[in-house]
Amino acid sequence: MSRVCQLYDLRALVSTDSLKVSDVKLDQDKGEVTVDYTWSTHYGCDGYSREKTMHERWPFKVADNNIVFEMHMPELHVHHEL
Repeated sequence: MSRVCQLYDLRALVSTDSLKVSDVKLDQDKGEVTVDYTWSTHYGCDGYSREKTMHERWPFKVADNNIVFEMHMPELHVHHEL
């Protein structure tokens, strides 16, 4: 979750306490879970901050009584500020 949010803002921090599962669909040995979570950013000038709630669907499969998520994470690129 953190790496995805950093695509929107390099200073983004995910609030893990905000993770909420709103829906689960299961069909035989595969399914999808719908989640919401919040990320926030503080810019350090005049107390300016930003907060956004993400709404995502994560596919999964069931294998050996385990739920396995297949998540395609973007590469983490290091950005430099001048």
